[in-house]
Amino acid sequence: MKHAVLALMLLAGSATTALAQRTHAIKLNVLSTGVRTASLFYEHKVRERGSAQLGLALTSLGSGDNRLSGVTLTPEYRFYLSGQALDGFYVAPFVRFRSFKMTAPSNQFDQYGNPSTEIYTGRTQTFGGGVVAGYQWLISERLTLDVYGGLSHSFSSFSSKEGISAGEFDDYSRLSGVGLSFSRMFSNTGLRSGFTFGVAF
Repeated sequence: MKHAVLALMLLAGSATTALAQRTHAIKLNVLSTGVRTASLFYEHKVRERGSAQLGLALTSLGSGDNRLSGVTLTPEYRFYLSGQALDGFYVAPFVRFRSFKMTAPSNQFDQYGNPSTEIYTGRTQTFGGGVVAGYQWLISERLTLDVYGGLSHSFSSFSSKEGISAGEFDDYSRLSGVGLSFSRMFSNTGLRSGFTFGVAF
């Protein structure tokens, strides 16, 4: 009997230690894969109910000379209001930086009626931030499931070698599903949401 109690105590202690050791998580935003964007997150527990997270998204849309590509960085800090860091309801302020490049054929013709081979290039950089609320489940002490949503506000600058306007950039991004909006070229308020699945360790 004494040995059985000792074994149970050791088992409970090792389970508690295993749970306490879950201080990192690597996650994939499942929704972004549908728009040819690889969106990964690394979350690190820094206190009992707090964690820091960094998101990296790489976008590549289109083909040939008609392409939209870029990178997004999203650092955030999560305040877990229930449970503990990596497992529970949280509120997270964040900042976001985006840099995108678009290339497109000129769609013009020379004096002989031949299509032009010139390629136009446009670039945009966006900086902003906001706050999201969400819930993350730690399943079987190993897997994470995270659902979140909130508001963001950003300021953008756009430059073009020639031929591509901010409006054309906006049309392309909406058709591709990236979710950029340049209807107000230098200021934009929108939604940020996601659904991630990952591994905790």
